[in-house]
Amino acid sequence: MFTPEKFKETSAHLSNMVGKQYNVTSASGYDDVTLGNKPTATLTDVKKRLEEGSLRVLVMGKFSSGKSTFLNAMMGKMLLPAKPTPTTAVIGEIQYADEAGATLYPKKKTGKKPFNIQIEDLDKYIIIDHETANKGDEPKETPYAKIVIRYPLHICKMGIDFVDSPGLDDPTCHDAITLNYLPTADAIVYCMNSQNAFSARDKAEIEHLRALGYKSIIFVLTYFDLLEMNDLMSGKHDAEDARRHYTSVLAPYTDLGTEGIFFVGSLPALMGKIKKDNSMLESSHLPAMEKKLEQILFNERGRLKLIKALYSVKKVNRETGRFLSDRLEILRQDQSTLAGKLSVAQQNLNKAKEKAGLISGNFAEGANTLVSGINDRARAYFNTEVVPHISEWVNEFKPAENEEISMWHPQKTGKIFSEACLKFFQTKLETSISAWCTEELVPQYIEPKLKELAEQQNTSLSALEDDLKNVRGNLSMSIMTEEPDEISGTNRILSAIAGVLLLNPAAAINGGAMGWEGLLPTLVTTIITNIILYIVAYFTGPIGWVAIILTNIAVFFVGSAIGLGSIEGKAKKKIAETIKQEITKHQDEFVNNITSSIGEIVNKLKEAVDIEINKPVNQYQQLLDEAKKDINAEGKTIEQQISTKSTMLKDNSCIADELEDFGHDININL
Repeated sequence: MFTPEKFKETSAHLSNMVGKQYNVTSASGYDDVTLGNKPTATLTDVKKRLEEGSLRVLVMGKFSSGKSTFLNAMMGKMLLPAKPTPTTAVIGEIQYADEAGATLYPKKKTGKKPFNIQIEDLDKYIIIDHETANKGDEPKETPYAKIVIRYPLHICKMGIDFVDSPGLDDPTCHDAITLNYLPTADAIVYCMNSQNAFSARDKAEIEHLRALGYKSIIFVLTYFDLLEMNDLMSGKHDAEDARRHYTSVLAPYTDLGTEGIFFVGSLPALMGKIKKDNSMLESSHLPAMEKKLEQILFNERGRLKLIKALYSVKKVNRETGRFLSDRLEILRQDQSTLAGKLSVAQQNLNKAKEKAGLISGNFAEGANTLVSGINDRARAYFNTEVVPHISEWVNEFKPAENEEISMWHPQKTGKIFSEACLKFFQTKLETSISAWCTEELVPQYIEPKLKELAEQQNTSLSALEDDLKNVRGNLSMSIMTEEPDEISGTNRILSAIAGVLLLNPAAAINGGAMGWEGLLPTLVTTIITNIILYIVAYFTGPIGWVAIILTNIAVFFVGSAIGLGSIEGKAKKKIAETIKQEITKHQDEFVNNITSSIGEIVNKLKEAVDIEINKPVNQYQQLLDEAKKDINAEGKTIEQQISTKSTMLKDNSCIADELEDFGHDININL
């Protein structure tokens, strides 16, 4: 099991091996531009991710769910403002620094540049203006996109960043979280007040998170110390009853089961850390939650980070070793007969080039047909799973206190109600789309089609491999009889697809499995992420159908004299009718953009397959070009090259052994 220190040490060790592989590969000559993606560029990217990437914890929940107090308790310092009324209005990123400080980032539309503030002045910038709201006016939108808080906190020094999100009741931050933070979150802590947890809004948001692929959610029920204190004073057992109830309700919503549900007293935990009172800290139940968070970050997400890096560097290592071995075989041959051999080998390599082009073209054509089929399925999904459920989803919306319609200010509060209802509908739509991708589109259509496309190339792939073997035979080189599964037959195509998915920052690998079946969850996650990004853009467009819906609904509230008891129900009916009307009108655009968002991924797969199919051809062409230079070289030059290449091959083999031992040590078998 990784401790933070062990993970940091392990990452540094792997980064060191990546550096050594870079030196060998760049010196070997195996880095020709014809290879598509230069191996040294891949290694540079891997090393950068290992050294710079941090693990991100996104803390979510409704207003007054105790998020800020919980984070203060984690940090052991009263950094974030925490009040009984909805407080945080700006997304806050908490990072490690030797000296405390903060930087505010204004929204782009303001045209202002980021500026530094004192850590003690956070209250002046990131809290909600309740005075304005209490006067019946609309709360002013914050001019800031986020604040980055730097502080010398030990847990952050280990490579962890925390994100304190505004309450989910704030519709203005919903899309910022979805666009900028969810795709890169390594763990999600979902906070709820233990006195009124798992509301309809909580349930909808949790289902949304799971649909987006975040299965191992950590649930933190705050203010549990208040329930325990009430029991102590009254002699009741309400705290334990609440614990049993919420544990049974929430366990099905996290793959961690009961181990992912924690009942904490954030304030006693904060006081315990400040006063260094271990008894008070333990009674808050926070330490157990911190250990679970550490386990998820460093043993699940951290391990995934190492898997991606190890996969990439081992692939470059194998290719570099193969190139050096082939280069040495040619250098050791009789140079006087080499010219004739090269001429015949070039002819067979030209045949291989034609076959590679044919395979790549056939796969691309099949992939385009696959995308057309996605369009048909998206249209069917739209008509059967979206339009019929619009009224149902809208009626599920339960406004928070600050989103309710007031009979005294029906137009202003009606606008707030409508915006919040639309965001709720957006969440339900995203959840539905995610479920469709997970349960139907990918497993029943995309996955079997991709495998079918790969298998259809078997005959051509076999012929390509025969041509490449002929090239080796022409050059009197040994024939490789046991190639790694990854580089032979259909697996060459599947490997190319795997490479794209593995290097996708938003992707997740199920159990660290590297086989095709293990990559399916990654394919699902990648497709869902692309579609959701489109949905967010659709809902935030300045002149889109959402603006039209809000304009139409606004008319409903003008001069409305409907009693408060029925106005919300009638408002929902109007909202549902308007959504159905506008979303149906934009059906073609909606479907085409879903298809286009998946098409972007398929295009990346096509490019990767093209590179992977042509890579061995380009490798052999590079080999032949190098051999042609050797024909007129002096004997001493050849001997020197043999000596140099032999040393490089030995170094490459040592790195291969190190990588194998490294994978074994951390229980990763690639």
